[in-house]
Amino acid sequence: MKMRTQDLKSNPNKRIGDFLLITLFLLMCIGMVCLFSGCSDNKEPDSEGQFSQEEEGQKDDLEEPVIAVETMVDYIQAQKPSDLELEGDSMKEYEIYPLEGQSEIDGLPCRQFHVYKVDEDTGTNEIVGEYLFSENRRTIYKIDSETGDVKKLL
Repeated sequence: MKMRTQDLKSNPNKRIGDFLLITLFLLMCIGMVCLFSGCSDNKEPDSEGQFSQEEEGQKDDLEEPVIAVETMVDYIQAQKPSDLELEGDSMKEYEIYPLEGQSEIDGLPCRQFHVYKVDEDTGTNEIVGEYLFSENRRTIYKIDSETGDVKKLL
């Protein structure tokens, strides 16, 4: 049995039914996207994939987005050498190398990085500083290479 367009025009209940089915399908799709992306509660999972049980309205420094390594290096290169207790006019005189892994200082996850300066006589990199950069983008610490003590710079 064929149904013609004329039959659809003469049967408004069929058109309303089709419209409702399409609308229901679209709403289900949107709901599934929200369910799988976690957009309903706007929370990010922690490093173990678990969601925080904190009450609404509380915001911890650790909830800020984790900084990407490239962004960290760009941020450090934008600092004045004197801010990192280094000599010179520009961080372009230095090479910055992030290290793998994390450390925790004052309850903040931090990435460690080393700063090197090219030795003009030998053409090799000479380490001039060891630092920790908090992943909430607020603090840079300097590590004393002899004692291992950590000092807050910024």
